[in-house]
Amino acid sequence: EKPTINTDLVEAYADNLLQKSILDAAPKINEAELKKNPANTLETIQKYLQDFEKIWKANVAPLEKELDITVTALQEQDYSDLPELEKNILAYQKTIDEIKKLSFTAYLRDFHVKIINFLYQIKLSAELMKGAEKDPLKAMLAIKDRLDLNKKLDLFLQEFQEKITKDLKNFENTLKEAGFPKL
Repeated sequence: EKPTINTDLVEAYADNLLQKSILDAAPKINEAELKKNPANTLETIQKYLQDFEKIWKANVAPLEKELDITVTALQEQDYSDLPELEKNILAYQKTIDEIKKLSFTAYLRDFHVKIINFLYQIKLSAELMKGAEKDPLKAMLAIKDRLDLNKKLDLFLQEFQEKITKDLKNFENTLKEAGFPKL
């Protein structure tokens, strides 16, 4: 007897999968793990940002692009380069671990928490892409969601940079009005 497949149910399930990000399964930072710095000064903010930049440049900047590797593997049906993604996965975890150790001020709290959560999602996407040979559907969903995540991360970083630039100008103006020399 030939089984009947309800294509409407299959389509509804597929639509449901596409509405929800596969990266939502990534862990979220537990704020109890974080080191807060009560000194909300310009110097502590600058130190944090310098340390953050060093961590990012050392761990994330030099990585191979897992999206390119995975898309090529899926297109060519050659998965031999996928094990290279393990370096990225380890680098993302190292970045998370190092950023967690940074002491952040109240001013940087949202940035600190969000950037770690972004990294958890990026790491999960790399893990799912690494498994493209065994589960190509999850890898394709991870690619789709990673592209969206990259846009969100770029926008987040741009907005943060604009905020800190504006706040610094306001701070300099306040100092100038009080008679202090320019920073």
